[in-house]
Amino acid sequence: MGPYRTQSRDTHPGAEEVLLSRLRGLSVHEKISLIRRACRAAEQWSLAGLRVRNPGVDEARLRVLAGQQRLGPALTRRAYGSHGTRP
Repeated sequence: MGPYRTQSRDTHPGAEEVLLSRLRGLSVHEKISLIRRACRAAEQWSLAGLRVRNPGVDEARLRVLAGQQRLGPALTRRAYGSHGTRP
């Protein structure tokens, strides 16, 4: 086995060890909360990008477009029915 490699090439091993140590110290509840906040932020960024690319589209349609990005056309049609097929 070779020398230790960090998760990111631009991260110093000492910095990564501090991060991992802090993450290990979190409770399960804190870890779940952290993941939920990250997922919520990613969803908001995705919707912001869709708003820029689709000006004037209502929120319901943006949610369908977000579903298409995440799930693809076939699963979106199954999840949203005929609402998932509009261009």
